[in-house]
Amino acid sequence: MSLSVSESVEPAVRVARGASYLLLQGIVINIMGVFYFVFATRLLPTVADFGRISTVNIFAVLVVSVGSLGLPTAATRFIAKYVASEQEGQARIVYQKVLRVGIGLSILSLSSVVLGSQVLSQLFLGSPDFGFLFQLAGLDVFFQLLALFPLGALQGVYRFREVAIINIASNVLQFAGAVYLLTIGLGLTGIMMGWIIGDALGTLLSLTAASRHFPMVGSGSLQDRGKISRFAVPVYGSTLITFASTYVDRFLVLFFAGASALGIYSPVLIIVGVLGLVSTGITGALVPQLTDLHARKGDIGLRDAARVSSRYFFILYLPFAIGLAVTAGPTIRLFAGERYGDGALPLAILAIGLGLTSASVVIGSSLLAVGNTRVLISASALGILADIAFAPLIFLSGVTGAALSRVALMTASLGCSWIILERKYPRSVDLAAFYKVLVCCLVEGGVVGAAEFALHDKYLLPLYIVLGFVGYLASLRILRVVNSGDVVLLHRFVPSRLRFLVDIFGWLLSTR
Repeated sequence: MSLSVSESVEPAVRVARGASYLLLQGIVINIMGVFYFVFATRLLPTVADFGRISTVNIFAVLVVSVGSLGLPTAATRFIAKYVASEQEGQARIVYQKVLRVGIGLSILSLSSVVLGSQVLSQLFLGSPDFGFLFQLAGLDVFFQLLALFPLGALQGVYRFREVAIINIASNVLQFAGAVYLLTIGLGLTGIMMGWIIGDALGTLLSLTAASRHFPMVGSGSLQDRGKISRFAVPVYGSTLITFASTYVDRFLVLFFAGASALGIYSPVLIIVGVLGLVSTGITGALVPQLTDLHARKGDIGLRDAARVSSRYFFILYLPFAIGLAVTAGPTIRLFAGERYGDGALPLAILAIGLGLTSASVVIGSSLLAVGNTRVLISASALGILADIAFAPLIFLSGVTGAALSRVALMTASLGCSWIILERKYPRSVDLAAFYKVLVCCLVEGGVVGAAEFALHDKYLLPLYIVLGFVGYLASLRILRVVNSGDVVLLHRFVPSRLRFLVDIFGWLLSTR
């Protein structure tokens, strides 16, 4: 028996509200990231220096991924499960146990990186002279890894607003500190110190916020210790494979083309990261709420909520992806500088690829919510194989080849996970909405492309964005992609003071 309208809309409202906080987080963090990015690419002496700091950042993410053991994601899922079944005591115990393990893992990671800094410098950068960067990275890894555990717990109790505030505060301080220290001449060391300061603040805030919801008093036995471990192990494997799928092309560029080529490719990935953070924020909101819905409403509830969520995700995400693709040249030259202009074509390729495979966000969240992590691991592994298979393109076309190999990875991963999801939860993705929105995005791209052809200048990027937005809204109105029910739904989770914006949106699209 299918859910009623009110039952299917309620979880969609919760998903949308949680996603809105994390989306705001992504927007603010990206604004600060662009601020840092603009200064770093211009103040660092060489493109190779930008490649070096990017390499250290990749290494830090690797250590955090390895050190987490999949426990933060497991905590999110099981805390959400216990809260849904009104077992708050068990949720508190999960947090206590996981946090203790997290503290030990963070200390171990710090010690290992600091002691091996010289060897790591030789391995990743071809010289032991940059060992000091890895020593600083070890301290940053400590704070990054430790913060994951309380943040995962907060998401498990749907405290998305607190998670967003913590991450915004941490990143604002991180980027601002890095830029300031860079401007006073501290170079790569200054960037690392800025990261450490910001991540330290994030760790302190996350621990403080989590302590209010999970007081460290008393103790007890954990009912599902075995289940949590069994869930965490494949999640951990998936995390490592996801890391490989995210960074394999960067390692290939570094190995085959050197730090200078990675210096060109890294700004491309940073700009594309704007899209990635939007999808990551929405995934963070979807997983605990789809988990809760699956526990209460079963497979049909999960499918209906996933389908509704996919519709709104396409409307929001696709125009960003296509818009970034058609403005790739002006975007990278304006924000990174002329010496990074060779990254325009790879940027366009990656933006289009992310747009066309955007359904993977909803599919991955749905599979994670029901604990089907093996499919995610298999899909990611298949994607890595596809990336490696296309790696010879790096020899032929450099960073453009790397972008093409990454699109192959995304396509293979999407295909594998979608086939599995459709077998058990058919029609979990609203394909009709995808095709309609895609047509609207092609109109958007055509308008911007014509404007660039008539008058091409990187400083006209704001004009291109406005023209694209107008073209997208006009096409949404003509095709009637957004209906009156969508506006009613928006009214339910948008703050009352901002509901006039929803009314304007509805008026523009003639949904009233």
